[in-house]
Amino acid sequence: MIDMVDHGVGHTEATSSHRDPATVWSTDQYLMRLSNQDSSSLTDPLSQFFGRDIGFVPAAICLSGFPLVDNQPYETFSRVSENMAISLQPHTKLVSDRMFRFKVPYGSIPRLLMVWISTQLHKPGRADDDFGLEIGNIKDWFGQMKLSFAGGRSAAVKDQLVRLANCIFHFSCRFEQKEAFRPEDLFQISITSDESMAHYMKAQDIFDTFGRSPEWREAMSKVRWPVSLIMKDSMARLLKNYAVPLPPERLALVAESPFAMDILFFMCFTIPRIDPGEKLFLSWGAIAKRFGSNRAVSKGGLIETLSPAKFRDRFRPSIERALSVYSEANAELREDGLLLRHSDPISLSAPLRNIVPVIRPPELIKPRSIKSASPDPRQASFL
Repeated sequence: MIDMVDHGVGHTEATSSHRDPATVWSTDQYLMRLSNQDSSSLTDPLSQFFGRDIGFVPAAICLSGFPLVDNQPYETFSRVSENMAISLQPHTKLVSDRMFRFKVPYGSIPRLLMVWISTQLHKPGRADDDFGLEIGNIKDWFGQMKLSFAGGRSAAVKDQLVRLANCIFHFSCRFEQKEAFRPEDLFQISITSDESMAHYMKAQDIFDTFGRSPEWREAMSKVRWPVSLIMKDSMARLLKNYAVPLPPERLALVAESPFAMDILFFMCFTIPRIDPGEKLFLSWGAIAKRFGSNRAVSKGGLIETLSPAKFRDRFRPSIERALSVYSEANAELREDGLLLRHSDPISLSAPLRNIVPVIRPPELIKPRSIKSASPDPRQASFL
């Protein structure tokens, strides 16, 4: 389909355009495309073609994500794109005669936790009805992401896991022509005992006043890790059957930047679907709407959004960082936005097949038509 793509700066170019998908691909569809095989010749693409453990990110997270920063003072979070919407609504619980409202997960940690969950569900030999998670390997997973549990990160991971476990997810999308996914919790049971909840509430009171202070870390240290987690059947199947293959080594390079992760997730989700001769262009306004709005609704109905100009100035280094760690993707950051083109499936799958990665240092990236100097690579990993 030949279309005129508006660059948002007063000019257009003729191109064969790729539209956002009306449905979400299944995990097997991604594996087939990246292995460059069809279903009749490849019965088990994960073991036959890739031959090693790879990471998976839920497709819903690729299209929606979480807040980039703490959602205070808002009680819910929502984000809307062309064919996907997500809303997060924390639970309210009565604990020791106090009504306590949990908070929305935010930042890089819940994104990494969702990849950890989806990756566990795809472990070779796992039974289709096995929805339990081995909580003991969380530390190993963050170590694989080059993130130490020292310096308060253990408390932060525990905090974000509690938030995820006490939040209602509402995905609105289409999976193979099926209607939107109904509101659901991640897990079947609460992961916190009454005693741990008392310590957690104290920690949140400290956090509201002093942030991630030593006192907050001390209070969080008394909140026990769950022995195991059992996922809701419907959520487990959603995260397993509709997931996007992801190279963990590349994810580790942006693991401290939630926005760079969002861009990496989106490229992994989108580029394999772009056919030869097609392109997908996102203006800065479209990027801000899809990824950076942090649209949040408070009790009073107040909605807050970043303008495209402020968004561009703040997050361009993170986009450049994401592009640098997935150099096999045919992506170009331009003055007017982000252009994604068809990429060879075998090239795209190279980091999934344990081929030596080719990483472009962020300071060497010089996207065409961008007049500003290259960002400080030390800033590229953070918001």
